[in-house]
Amino acid sequence: MHWSTGTAPHSDIAQPTATVVVGDEGKLVFSPSYLNASIGTTISFNFLALNHTLTQSRFQDPCVSNGGFDSGFHQFNPSNISGKFVVEYKVTSDNPQWFFCAQIAPRAHCKAGMVFSLNPRGLQSQFLFQAMAKTTSATPSHEQSSGLPTLSTVPIVSVAPPMANRTVPLPTDVRPTASLPVFSSIGNSVVASRAMMWSLSIVIAML
Repeated sequence: MHWSTGTAPHSDIAQPTATVVVGDEGKLVFSPSYLNASIGTTISFNFLALNHTLTQSRFQDPCVSNGGFDSGFHQFNPSNISGKFVVEYKVTSDNPQWFFCAQIAPRAHCKAGMVFSLNPRGLQSQFLFQAMAKTTSATPSHEQSSGLPTLSTVPIVSVAPPMANRTVPLPTDVRPTASLPVFSSIGNSVVASRAMMWSLSIVIAML
């Protein structure tokens, strides 16, 4: 089956042609992944195994149709027969043009890197990167970690200093006291004994 995007004008001059294999060896790829083609070139997209599409998009949105060319899901080729399904695309502009496979089952082919470009002017690698980066864009930028610990994630552990370095404050209601009563009693007893001995010595002397 051959499809064409237009009818080439009658001419005895052979128009340039190119071939792109879609799903080569069962992989999610256009092979080659880009072409630099002049206006008037006819590109034959040879669809092999699996059910792929050739859908036009924008550079900034690699995996979203821009409403332009779309081959549709009609190239199911389980027998992997080369030439069974061929879509011809006529190059009408030398400006960059971007394409992808819109198949999403069992996974999105575009986000797996199945993209194609015409005259990419050195931007094919960035186009491919943007398509595959869509798989990691679910994380909001404000949730990206700076790599530094935050207060909510670092445990705070209180460690008491060694006893030798601790200062134990005295109670505020402690006041110095006078000499203990036991010492006062002993002093008074000594004085009283000496006074008694002195009195006895006087009495003896008077006898």
